[in-house]
Amino acid sequence: MKEPMIQVDLSQPRLRLSLWQCIQLRINWSVFIGYKQRPGWKGALPFYLARCPKHGFYESYPQGYSRRLPCPRCLEEEHARIRREGLP
Repeated sequence: MKEPMIQVDLSQPRLRLSLWQCIQLRINWSVFIGYKQRPGWKGALPFYLARCPKHGFYESYPQGYSRRLPCPRCLEEEHARIRREGLP
C-alpha cells in the first residue's frame, strides 16, 4: 500500500506519513515525525508535524512548560499586531 505524502513547505523535502500517522494528524492536529538536531543545538529534540486551521501544515518542536506547538505564522501575525498597536 502506498503511503500518502504531505508537502510541509517548498524548502523541505516531502514527508511520508503512514496511514496511522495520517489518522493521528486528523484527530490530534499533530503527529510525531522524529528527532532532529539543528546546527548549534547540543542535542536532538522531538519534532512534530502539526496543522493550523488558518495556515495549514507546519513542522515544530514542543515549546515551553506546556509543550505546545505554536504555528509560526500565527505568532508572526500576533507580533506584527502588537508592534502595530504599540502594546508592550
